Amino acid sequence: MTSTTFRSPTRRARHQSAAWLAALLPSAAFRTCALCAVLLAVATGCEKTDGVSQGGSDNPTSASADDMAPVAPEAANPVIVTLETTKGDIVLELDPDLAPLTVENFLTYVKDGYYDGVVFHRVVPGELIQSGKYGTGMESRKDRWREPIPSEANNGLANMRGTIAMARKDMPNTATAEFFINVSDNAGRLDNNPGKTAGYTVFGRVIKGLTIVDEIAKADISTHPQVGAGQVKCVPKSEIAIRNASMKNLNDLESVGELAAAKRELLDFQKRQRNKTETDWIDDFVKQTEEMYGLKFEETDDGWLYMDLAKGIGPEPIQGGGVQFAYTGKLLKGLTVFETNVNAPFLNYYELDRLIPGLRMALESMQVGGKRIAIIPPKLAFGEDGIPRGTNPIPPNATLVYDLELLDIKAPE
Repeated sequence: MTSTTFRSPTRRARHQSAAWLAALLPSAAFRTCALCAVLLAVATGCEKTDGVSQGGSDNPTSASADDMAPVAPEAANPVIVTLETTKGDIVLELDPDLAPLTVENFLTYVKDGYYDGVVFHRVVPGELIQSGKYGTGMESRKDRWREPIPSEANNGLANMRGTIAMARKDMPNTATAEFFINVSDNAGRLDNNPGKTAGYTVFGRVIKGLTIVDEIAKADISTHPQVGAGQVKCVPKSEIAIRNASMKNLNDLESVGELAAAKRELLDFQKRQRNKTETDWIDDFVKQTEEMYGLKFEETDDGWLYMDLAKGIGPEPIQGGGVQFAYTGKLLKGLTVFETNVNAPFLNYYELDRLIPGLRMALESMQVGGKRIAIIPPKLAFGEDGIPRGTNPIPPNATLVYDLELLDIKAPE
């Protein structure tokens, strides 16, 4: 990677905010606090709401301190459902023992043919794909929804890569037909956490076709008036549909041996994920992100990396001044979101000198209007201590990923 040393910023101006981050991340409801733990060198906890909402809203919550979620257990009495999509088949193993109401509800929609012709209307790159609300042409199917079902999010099944879970409205017990498949491990922010978040009910997992899921997650996306009031960039530009959803007997698959091989492949992948080194995580993230955007990361002399999605045309921050910016912070391991202000009704100005070093450097070298992905090593973030407590725990020696847009600057007071 190219080694880059940035010049000191010296200019200032104003710029209006934009909703670009919704293209990368789920939208989020954010409750402000005096000093945000992810931004400031002296950390305090922040309170947030959670959710993968019906209709296309996803509100990230606090991350788990563990590197990875445990491997998903096999269902004692599995039910097999095949989703024949325009990209290929996705085979699901559902767990009626741990999620009986959810599986019964899902199978009722399958038997009624509800999912035939339904599109994947929401793609959050690197995180999840969502379906169940719109047919082809983005025609709503809400008039065919059954009554909402009670949540079973406390069943012990985690929102890990390859699992399927029910979407819902902001409140629990509101799931109907929408579901999502986890592209990455989202257990830290989407699982049930008593007293904090209601969680999202996992009721099965992909046992064949995970590569199809990944392909859907890499689709070119844009905004659509039906989703997020036309402000959220998450709808595939070319429709990706479920042609047919059907229950399968194990013997209906090509062979029981093939099914066993598919399960072993998934378990091997999850084992490899848990055994990855920090360098492996960085290399994989860099490779996947460069493939997604067709751009390259640059490495600075200070050891942090960046990819500019858009060059700003406004001024640069002034040393010792303030900045107003939209951001989402993620742990590199599992890409679990630990903080975001994307949907905050008002974005505060932050003093550059009070930000963690890596974030300060990333913002100092931007111009107003610029959009950037920055990879911050532990030595420029929260170091060996991390943030062990509160609603935003960050593990020791954690590498962080920030999606940034510089909106405005302020001169030193």
